[in-house]
Amino acid sequence: MVDVILAVIALLGLAAYFIPLIQKVPDAALITVLCIVILMAAFDFALELRFNRKNGNGRSQ
Repeated sequence: MVDVILAVIALLGLAAYFIPLIQKVPDAALITVLCIVILMAAFDFALELRFNRKNGNGRSQ
């Protein structure tokens, strides 16, 4: 659960960084795709952390 909270905090930090850049591009589709990509990356990061804790060596071979 802690890894999910850390991923959300990282996601908020990325959003705070990207919002000024997004405001210069008034394309809603670009904003949606960017948000989806960031969310997918955050969840992948959280799952990776969870596997690292369980197995001790990350993803299985």
